[in-house]
Amino acid sequence: MKKISVIQVLSVIIAIAGISIPEHAEALDNVIREDAGYYADQKSAEGAVTSIDGDGGVFTIKPFDVSQTNSDELIFRVMPDTQVYKAGKSIDSSDIQVNDVVAVDYLDDKAGLKAVTVNVQ
Repeated sequence: MKKISVIQVLSVIIAIAGISIPEHAEALDNVIREDAGYYADQKSAEGAVTSIDGDGGVFTIKPFDVSQTNSDELIFRVMPDTQVYKAGKSIDSSDIQVNDVVAVDYLDDKAGLKAVTVNVQ
């Protein structure tokens, strides 16, 4: 089944009504609703795990491309809905180890960095 975005549906409705929409409205399609009244863009980073707190609920990476992240260290919280994969198979966040190379899709919100997807390489 093909997924249709909210922007696509609204674009069709607006086109039928004869109303023009600003070009920047397409950027809203990449926005994820986080908390009531707050939106955060999903971002990505790749790097080596430098530390893990507790049972994998929080981990730190040293990004390979500091210019992309504007930080030489990123601390991620693993949420209940965070998806963690290794070799294409789902694993538990407690299986992430120091020195693992990871690619993380995350939300940067007012409470910190929330891991959405973690791919252990």
